[in-house]
Amino acid sequence: MFAYREFVWLDFLQEERKVRERFEMNKREQILLGILILLIVGVLSAVLILVSATSPMKKAENQAANVAKSYANVENVDHFYAFTRKETYFTVVGKNDKNEEVAVIVPKESDKVTVVPMKDGVAQGQAEATVLDRHKDVSKIRKANLGMFDGKVVWEVVGETAKGKITYYLLDFKDGADVNEK
Repeated sequence: MFAYREFVWLDFLQEERKVRERFEMNKREQILLGILILLIVGVLSAVLILVSATSPMKKAENQAANVAKSYANVENVDHFYAFTRKETYFTVVGKNDKNEEVAVIVPKESDKVTVVPMKDGVAQGQAEATVLDRHKDVSKIRKANLGMFDGKVVWEVVGETAKGKITYYLLDFKDGADVNEK
C-alpha cells in the first residue's frame, strides 16, 4: 500500500511538471511578449494622443459648419480653413441652397460672421499660383487658408523655399493683391 501511494505521488509530480513545462516560457518568448506588450501600449497611446489633439479642430469645424448652415444655408462643407493672425477665424466653403459656392468666415472670439461668394474673389489655386509667380524663391506651396485680416477677406498662402524656409504671404481675396502687415 505504501508503494502505491508513492507511485501516485510520483505520478502527480510528473503531471504537475509537464503542465508547468507546457506553460513556462523561455527567455526568448518572454522578450517577445514584452516587446509585443510595449508595442500595443505604444500604438494605443499614439492613437489617444492623436484623437485628443485633433478633437478641438474637429469641434471648431463642426461649429463653423453649423454657423454656415444657419447664416448662409450651406448644405455641404467642401473645405475648412483655420486662420490665425491677430485673431483666429474658422472658414467653411460650400454650396448654399441656391447652388452658389460661398465662404462663411466665423471669428473665434466674436459673433461677426462674414459670408462671401467665392465667385467674387480669387480661388485657392489662383492664390497659390500668384505666390509662386511673384516670389521666385518659393519652390512649393504647403497650404492656403482663407480668413480675415484688418477687416479684409484674405488668403494666407504658406510657401517653402528650396532651402526649406517657410514663408507666409497674405493676398487680398478680391483681386489677389499683396496685403502688407502693419
